[in-house]
Amino acid sequence: MNNSFLILGREKAVSFAEIYQFLGQNDEKIANFSKDLAIIIDAEIGSFGPSILGSVPKSGFVIEKADKINAGVLVSILQKFIKQGNKFHFGLSAYDLGGKVINQRELKALGLGSKKLLKQQNVSVRLVESKSGNLSSVDVVKNKLLDKGVELCLMFADNGVLIGKTESVQPFEDYSHRDFDRPTRDMKRGMIPPKLARSMINMSGVDDGGLILDPFCGIGTVLQEALLMKYKVIGTDVDEQAIRGAKKNIEWLLNSQKTSLPDYKIDAMDVRTLDKTLAEKSMDAIVTEFDLGPPLQEDESRVKIEAIEKSLSEFYENALGKMRFVLKDGKRTVIAWPYFVKQGIYISAFDKLDELGLRVVAPYPVEFQDVYPLTNRGTLLYGRPGQSVFREILILEKI
Repeated sequence: MNNSFLILGREKAVSFAEIYQFLGQNDEKIANFSKDLAIIIDAEIGSFGPSILGSVPKSGFVIEKADKINAGVLVSILQKFIKQGNKFHFGLSAYDLGGKVINQRELKALGLGSKKLLKQQNVSVRLVESKSGNLSSVDVVKNKLLDKGVELCLMFADNGVLIGKTESVQPFEDYSHRDFDRPTRDMKRGMIPPKLARSMINMSGVDDGGLILDPFCGIGTVLQEALLMKYKVIGTDVDEQAIRGAKKNIEWLLNSQKTSLPDYKIDAMDVRTLDKTLAEKSMDAIVTEFDLGPPLQEDESRVKIEAIEKSLSEFYENALGKMRFVLKDGKRTVIAWPYFVKQGIYISAFDKLDELGLRVVAPYPVEFQDVYPLTNRGTLLYGRPGQSVFREILILEKI
């Protein structure tokens, strides 16, 4: 088969949006999709998906299809990967692809049944299991299933079961290293997660080697991910301390890489002066997380939140106008700004986007939105239950 599978991360809509935009908004490449995963008509992306896509934890290739699944069917597949003389490690994960998926107890029984049959064939075998049911990228790596074993992903569709072999998992140790081990961090100001930064870059549709601007670069998270993806970057921020931190972090990143990275420039600058410091229509893309406003104490009144939103919206409108000035015609800016969850308050600058010469790009067409709901504004939300502020993610195109 020439199909790849991509397992979606915690934020399903963000994951699918990143995949859809990365594929060039090509509906014909989506063979099937569900809340758990997407089947892609592509013979390569399964081998590298998580290394490029920030919101995809696992990927691989569809290798078989069965009308029903049992231990005998699995053993006939597993036998293809057994190396004589070595202990064979395998694991199973089950995903919903529109059919009736087995539960955790049934998955365990299937694994144990397969293990028993292999032992009867004198195979030295170990079943890798997870307390949560499906194996995580950490489980796959720690148990060496990519190089000394195999993980089979069972995808239950309405017309049978697709069986996939995991080929790539998210480089979680690299993400953790870039996040927690860099010389400068800023917990008070808040930091965009590196994986989300990468997802937003992929949503920008920027051409290979293009120039990306982050006008609220903070300590440089978007910059570091963009550089690793071989984009040239410019980072600006009004906070001089943050700029010093960003420079330290990028220097640290450069020193830690075995290969050279593209050019970069980092300067202290107010976003409202972009039109005076950068050339008009000089940026291939803008990817940024706006200043999310003052830290909240969880007990603010609605009146207080409305006042914060009004102040932020006025600032954002001004900033977006200057950002549009430096963006090339027809190119994109991908932004994250706050959504105040408890009060249900969105940023009202959204209503001025047309006047500012920016068009909201749908993350994906309407036929996917029943499975991956968007906000009533056609945008994405990123946040965890219990948080008072989510990130609203918008893909904007210069018109």
